[in-house]
Amino acid sequence: MLVSCLTVSRPGRLAQLSQSLRCFSRQTFSERELVIVHDGDDTFARALRAVVDAFPGERIRTVRSPGGRTLGALRNLSVCSAAGEIVCQWDDDDLYHPERLAVQYARLREADGDFCFFTDQLHWFQNTDEFFWDDWNVEHYPMNLIQGTLMGRRSMMPSYPDLARGEDTPLLQELHRNGTRLVTLDGHGYLYIYTYSGDNAWNLSHHGAISAWKRLRREALEARREVLARHLKDFGLPLSRARFPHDDGVMVLDLAGGE
Repeated sequence: MLVSCLTVSRPGRLAQLSQSLRCFSRQTFSERELVIVHDGDDTFARALRAVVDAFPGERIRTVRSPGGRTLGALRNLSVCSAAGEIVCQWDDDDLYHPERLAVQYARLREADGDFCFFTDQLHWFQNTDEFFWDDWNVEHYPMNLIQGTLMGRRSMMPSYPDLARGEDTPLLQELHRNGTRLVTLDGHGYLYIYTYSGDNAWNLSHHGAISAWKRLRREALEARREVLARHLKDFGLPLSRARFPHDDGVMVLDLAGGE
């Protein structure tokens, strides 16, 4: 079954988008496409085409929208432009492990769900090169579902509200109200890196507040040391080490060689 990964991008974000496309090209799940919706001018459209052309053989389409539309409206356009029966949010400023699509799709099928969401994530602050493992299960259901990790049936997608940001929260709430079968993918935060680059829709205070409350503490982090060391290397990050601050200090992982 074809999975359509949906990206919204804008001028000034080509560097981040290129990394997102690299993550898409390395997915082990073969039945996939990437739809990139943007509202840029002719210059941006040509630059975007050059970025896409750097990934020959990949099923990537671009859709141009008139300027002035909100993020919610652009997300709706991406859903309408998808060819797959399953859609997956694929933000241009986040990073995805090569097994992300395969694992999440398997969970969706196994549980016979309509939509699947992660309940934990890695959180990379590029300004300090610090990582956290955020566990959203400290929130009450359904707000423990990480909205940006949506994967589910295109035919059952509500419309995103016409908002400049925060558009995915009302959509999740509507899915919950409608009695949609929502499936969780727990304990797989190492497959998705939510990234703060300084050019995100939400500012540093927002990102910092998430990890200040939801991050795993020392004991829980140490229990995940091996799985983190193994999977972080698969992202090909431009780092030799990954630093995970916790309540008693910092857990450091070697990404260049052995631990």
